[in-house]
Amino acid sequence: MGWKTGLVMALALASLEAATAQALVLCAARQKGTDVIKNGAPLRLREVCKPKEIAVEADDIGLGAPKVRALPVEFATALNGAVYELNGGGDLSGMVLGNAAFPRFAVGFTLPTDYVPGDDVVLRILWGNSRFNATSCGFAFWANGVSVFRENAPPSYPEGLFPNGQDLITLEAPDETEQIGQTTLTIAGQPGDTPVFQPGDVFSVLIARRPDDAPDTCTGKLFVLGAEMSYGGGG
Repeated sequence: MGWKTGLVMALALASLEAATAQALVLCAARQKGTDVIKNGAPLRLREVCKPKEIAVEADDIGLGAPKVRALPVEFATALNGAVYELNGGGDLSGMVLGNAAFPRFAVGFTLPTDYVPGDDVVLRILWGNSRFNATSCGFAFWANGVSVFRENAPPSYPEGLFPNGQDLITLEAPDETEQIGQTTLTIAGQPGDTPVFQPGDVFSVLIARRPDDAPDTCTGKLFVLGAEMSYGGGG
């Protein structure tokens, strides 16, 4: 067989393998009499799962992508001197938390029907420092409160934590103006033995700046530029 014929056959086999791979599914042994994956069962790629196996979805093993919902801050409720500014290049645009009083804003959302009880709820918050008096300093950024409402149940007030493991974090403004950073606020879906949230739960989240706190050394504005909520994806 010449090299050209061998190359054609190799390409044909590769194409067949690719087509076959597209149809493969992840399978694992099931616990007897159930549709639950057996503890410690290895995952195997097959065209069809065997009778004593169960097809495994990516979400079942924490490999699914997180679901994301936008929380536009231009529609948030501004409180205590917070205000949304659209500056068009004169400065950043976003929800302004200034250096006076106790500026804060509220965002709300409902957990969709595909939320899995036990999953954490995570807010990603994009922020920036003003071009005026907001460099090489700190903003005291606070999770002022989380409220959760459910039909025929009393309100609950879970804790929201920043990456430092607390509800208060210092956002460090760099030595250049109008720089963009981000932080996250995690609301644990199962802080104990039992999941605490269900699909349909309604959340209200208050975010604030505390200018009077010692770590807050910026005299200029903190801009919150945008936010989103995510859940699922294995964490």
